[in-house]
Amino acid sequence: MVERTREAVLYADDDRGLRRAIADDLRDEGYDVFEAKDPEQAKAALSEQEFSVILLDLVMPEHNVNGGEEVLKFMRDRQIETPVLLLTAFGYNGPAETVRQQYSDLVMGILTKSFESVEVSNAVSELLSKKRAGTR
Repeated sequence: MVERTREAVLYADDDRGLRRAIADDLRDEGYDVFEAKDPEQAKAALSEQEFSVILLDLVMPEHNVNGGEEVLKFMRDRQIETPVLLLTAFGYNGPAETVRQQYSDLVMGILTKSFESVEVSNAVSELLSKKRAGTR
């Protein structure tokens, strides 16, 4: 296991299997991971604690097709500046890129499903390095 500071990660995704697998892998990497199954849980978590990074599914059709964007709006309205990595099954171009441009102050990257857990871990590590360096 890689030694890391226990950074807090919020992972919001309505795909339970994927969310659990990625969250478990991130825990194995030394991160504290809070899982949210829908936008409401994500917003509640953001109201209760600070996170170092947020992994955010853009589309959560079981709860709200615009769930990811709803969370981003919530963050902006409350001036929560935690870097976000968007996760999407719809590809980089299209809705994900539009949301990234609208929320460029928050969204620092996009990962297209299906991805490997090592890609997520690397992306989280990179975001944290940029955050520590002040380059977001």
